[in-house]
Formats: sequence, C-alpha cells, structure tokens
Amino acid sequence: MGDISALRRALEYASTKVVSREAGRRAAAGEERRQSPRYPYSAEGTATVVGRRTGFAFDVEPNFPVIMLNLSRGGLGFLANEELRAGDTLEVLLPAVEGGGKATKRLTATVVRCKRAGLNAFEIGCQFAGPKK
Repeated sequence: MGDISALRRALEYASTKVVSREAGRRAAAGEERRQSPRYPYSAEGTATVVGRRTGFAFDVEPNFPVIMLNLSRGGLGFLANEELRAGDTLEVLLPAVEGGGKATKRLTATVVRCKRAGLNAFEIGCQFAGPKK
C-alpha cells in the first residue's frame, strides 16, 4: 500500500509548484476547460480502481491512499502513489464535509489526467461519473 507521508510531501510540492504553475499557464493561454470552479479541499481518503481502460497491463494496489487537492461540481483532484491512466474508473472514499463526524462519501469518477508530482507521487484529475442507466 502507498505511503501517506510520501503523499504529504508531494502535496507540499504540488501545491506550491505544479498546480499553481499549470493553472497559470492554462489561464494565460485561454485553455481553461472547466465548467465549474474548483475549491481547495484537503482530506485524506482511499481509492479503488473498479474499471481499467484496456490496453494497459500493470499492477495497482487494490486500495490506495489519496490526498485531496480540490473539488468541483464536475470532478476532483488528488495525489496518489499509484500511476493511473486516463479512462480508468475509480471509487473514491472521502470523509464527508458536513457534520464533522466519521461519515464517509463514496464517489465514482473517471481519470482524465495523471502526471508526476514528485518521487512516487502523481497528481490525478477525475471527472465524476454520470448517473447509472
């Protein structure tokens, strides 16, 4: 299983370098494609790959820790020790924001990007999956 302390170090790095630099570059180039604003969201959770995009054969831990970076109406961003591929489907388990108790929220999302954010850490962007038909 991934190391949460390594993710914390990567979060520190990503929040000061990778995330802000990329957001600034996209805004300057007029490439921002988000339909709703992102909000900082700092929480630790776990994720499970429930569907793999075909054509890739590599091992991913069944349940791995994640550290949330941001949340929006359409998706979420987090750090993980696992390298994922665009098209992978995840189930992410997060502490619920409201109530302050030990409740959790289970979200299904599709990976849209994954890029290295440090040694053994990846910044992953996901879009929430639509309603099941």
